[in-house]
Amino acid sequence: MTYTNSDVANNTMAIIFTIGLLIVYIPQYYKIIKMRSSIGFSTWFIFLGQTASWLSAINASIYYIPEGYAVCRQSISGCIENQLGLLLLVFQWFLYWIQYVLFIKYYPKPEFEILLNEQDRDKLKKDYRIAKITFIISHVIILFSFVTTLCLLIFNTQILQHWGDGVDLVLMVMYLVHYIPQIVETIKLRTAGSISLISLGIMTPGSFLWTYFLATQMADSIEIWVPYLLVAVSQFCLLILCLYFEFNVQIELKIERIKAYFRRPNELNELNSSLTDEV
Repeated sequence: MTYTNSDVANNTMAIIFTIGLLIVYIPQYYKIIKMRSSIGFSTWFIFLGQTASWLSAINASIYYIPEGYAVCRQSISGCIENQLGLLLLVFQWFLYWIQYVLFIKYYPKPEFEILLNEQDRDKLKKDYRIAKITFIISHVIILFSFVTTLCLLIFNTQILQHWGDGVDLVLMVMYLVHYIPQIVETIKLRTAGSISLISLGIMTPGSFLWTYFLATQMADSIEIWVPYLLVAVSQFCLLILCLYFEFNVQIELKIERIKAYFRRPNELNELNSSLTDEV
C-alpha cells in the first residue's frame, strides 16, 4: 500500500486533533470537579451539544460507511484511514458525553443549598429536574438514531439517503441555536462560572481548524462541516463574553481590596477612640 503526501498530512492532522481534543476537555473536567459544581453551564447548551455531537457522527457514518465498505474489505489499515473522520467525530462525542455526566453529577442540588430562600430552592428543584430529564432524552435519541441508522445500513440503503437528509436538517437547526442558551445564561449570571476559560480559549481556534480538517475530508458534503463553522463563530462570541465578565470580576475584587486597605486604619482609629472613652 502506497502513501501519498495527502494521506500523511491527514493522518498527522488526525493525531494532532486527537491530542488537541484531550487538551481541550481535560481542563474543563478539572474545573468542574475542583469547584464541585457545574454552575454557569446552561442545561440546554449541554443537551444540544451532546445530541448534536452524536448526530454529527451518525450523519458522517451515513456517508462514510457505504463508501468505505470496499476499502475496509481489503485491509484494516486502509479501513482506519478511510474512516478517520468518522472515528474522530465519535471520539469527540465521547469526550462531550463525559462532560455531560460531570454536569449532572455536580449540578447544584436543591437539598444542599441551605442558604437559598424557599422560592429560589423551588426554582433550583425545577431546573435540576429539567437537567435530569434532558439527560435521559439525549440517551433515548442516541439509542434511536443508532438503531435506525444500523438497520438502514443493513436492510434498506435506499431510504438511508432520506434519513441522512433529515439528520442534516436537525443538525443545522441545533447548531444554529446551540450557543444561544449558553450566551444568555452567561449574560444573566455575569460570570463564566465553572466554564473553563482555558478550554474555551483552546477550543475556539481549534474549532476553526477542525472545520478546515472536516472540509478537506468531506469537501463535497458541506452539510457536515458548515455546522462546525457556525459553532466556531459562536464559541468566539462566548469566549469574549466570559473574558469580559471575568475581567470585571477581577477589577471589582481589586477595588474591594484597595477599599479594605484604606478602611483598616479608620477602623483601628475608631476602636482606639472607643477604648479611650471607656477608660
